[in-house]
Amino acid sequence: MTTATNAQVIDRKLAPLFENMSLERLYTFRSPLYIFQIFARREVSDRQMNYFGQRIVEELMGVLRSFHVIIGKQVRDYRNLHESYESAVIKLQTVFFQPVNTYYSSGQVSEKITFRSLNESDYENELRQILKNRDCAALDKFSDDLLAGLTDENSYILPNQVRDLYYRLHSVLHSVCRSMQINPDASLDSGVVWNDINACNTVYELSDLFRKNIRAVCDAMNKPTGESETVYTIKSYIARSYSDPGLSIKEISSYAHLSTSYICTLFKNETGMTLNQFITEYRMERARDLLDDPRNKIVEVAGIVGYNDSNYFSKTFRKAFGISPSEYREQRESGGEL
Repeated sequence: MTTATNAQVIDRKLAPLFENMSLERLYTFRSPLYIFQIFARREVSDRQMNYFGQRIVEELMGVLRSFHVIIGKQVRDYRNLHESYESAVIKLQTVFFQPVNTYYSSGQVSEKITFRSLNESDYENELRQILKNRDCAALDKFSDDLLAGLTDENSYILPNQVRDLYYRLHSVLHSVCRSMQINPDASLDSGVVWNDINACNTVYELSDLFRKNIRAVCDAMNKPTGESETVYTIKSYIARSYSDPGLSIKEISSYAHLSTSYICTLFKNETGMTLNQFITEYRMERARDLLDDPRNKIVEVAGIVGYNDSNYFSKTFRKAFGISPSEYREQRESGGEL
């Protein structure tokens, strides 16, 4: 659904709640924000406000996959509406470190005691050593400890610092996998990872992304394989180049300095699938991940995964998964699994 359509769905979903509390509203949207101006005939008590916020969360759970509800401070005059909006925006900056699908009022701003920089942290070296030891249990603990440290209530870290840290950690994953010739079922290419990181709205989503990728690395480390260095090189090249509509077997063979017939035969013998099948499957899996984020338009997803023609992309997606991209998105938004 588009942002405008989502806004209409949200408004209809919340309408009975507004009516029950005798509240009037206007709404607009500024992607990815949905902004409601709420009008009451009298001042709303803190108790009523908390009830209202929690009820909004309950209603939106069936509409949005992840969100935060922020209610700005009450003002007595429409000419002061900007003060309410500004207080909500300020609070919005702090919920990066809070769990999703929760409600906060503008007054619930925790007092951070100290500012903390991540520039001097040794997370990267620690992760590198764990990977070299192939210790998956230690990787899980590393991820848990990292999240606990980043959500410490007694210090304040800038959200962009956290994004940068997770990007550097993914770079370590990528470099160590290359050096150990591990080929995880996840794209650790810098461009892909950076897009994934920027799509995360909270530290919890960043942690989930990191955990998903370290699990893929662990699965690859523990999977017995006779994969040759050439096939590893080919898969790595596809992971970096799948967004290019012109990606071809000829281009891959040129990169590998081998004939097209040789790499096609070798790849089919080792993987059980043709190069073109692998490229299509890789693109479709990546497209499915991108469609999980409602901010990504289907035509944009098609371009990201290497299709200039969105109609052809939709046909290919349907062939791979049995439903169209729009049907997949609707199914996911309604809580279904594929």
